[in-house]
Amino acid sequence: MRTTVSNAIDVAGMMASVVGKEDAAKGQVFNCATDVRVSHAGVVGAVAKCLGKDPAEVMKKVKFYDPAKLKAKGVELPKGGKFPFRETHFGVGVDKAKQLLGWAPRTNLQDDCALLCRLQGSGQGHRRVLSRLGSGGHCQRVGSWWQT
Repeated sequence: MRTTVSNAIDVAGMMASVVGKEDAAKGQVFNCATDVRVSHAGVVGAVAKCLGKDPAEVMKKVKFYDPAKLKAKGVELPKGGKFPFRETHFGVGVDKAKQLLGWAPRTNLQDDCALLCRLQGSGQGHRRVLSRLGSGGHCQRVGSWWQT
């Protein structure tokens, strides 16, 4: 299955791209995500790589399921195709936002994973992510997350 992912930086950028284009955006609904679809195995591989693990070795530990086999065994899957039991690809297109707002995603999964791994390893947690988003507020650590 393939999906798209979203980053808060891109969400904030899309929201800001409406300024000066209010008439074009009025009454519209826009999808916000990367414009590259990635498989669940691709997500696992990107995370493994940035953690210094061999993606092939990590993938050996990942268990995929076959919905048809589960149903044949009498396993009742959640209705409505909710993640992770969706049997179809699920991604959103961002072409409308590109055309009407002149917006484009600036982030990608590999860079996001690498950034978060570097920050976590440096003890900075999410403080630098917040500052990258432009948060001028005071940050405090709550568990393993930084919060303003």
